Amino acid sequence: MSGGRFEYAQYKIGEIAKDIEVALERSGTEIPIKERWNDKEWYEKHPEDGFYDTYDGEIKKRFEEAIKVLKKAEIYAQRIDWYLSGDDGEESFLKRLKEDLSKLDDVVIHVVSKSVNMELDKKLIIDELVTKLAEKDNRIDLNAYYRGLDDMYDAIDKLKTKTEWER
Repeated sequence: MSGGRFEYAQYKIGEIAKDIEVALERSGTEIPIKERWNDKEWYEKHPEDGFYDTYDGEIKKRFEEAIKVLKKAEIYAQRIDWYLSGDDGEESFLKRLKEDLSKLDDVVIHVVSKSVNMELDKKLIIDELVTKLAEKDNRIDLNAYYRGLDDMYDAIDKLKTKTEWER
């Protein structure tokens, strides 16, 4: 495994950026029933509590700015980590840093868009769930699993198309 000079803290920086992205994606949307902390009667009396906080205007701009800054910090920490750990020399450090930063420059943040990392995280979560189910039960409908993956990727493609159209 490469790096380790910073005890892999760069991934914590990335997680903060992801958490802010999720907050923006959820902004103003209804909280799913399974995530609610109170009973049905409470939400009938206080329907506003059934929605995530809304982030608009200047707050939304600052959140988007923070995401970009944090992702950039994560890239710098990763590249410097590999350099200081001896995994990259001067030339590869500068080349990889430039490549990673240019990829970041291509990212346009939209509330409806998903980052590549979040897409991968979802697939990893699904794979982990399937593995656990298979270990527990030794039975799993793999066709249903792959149909679910196809549905997820179709939804992601629709979001990407919508995002490109909005540009």
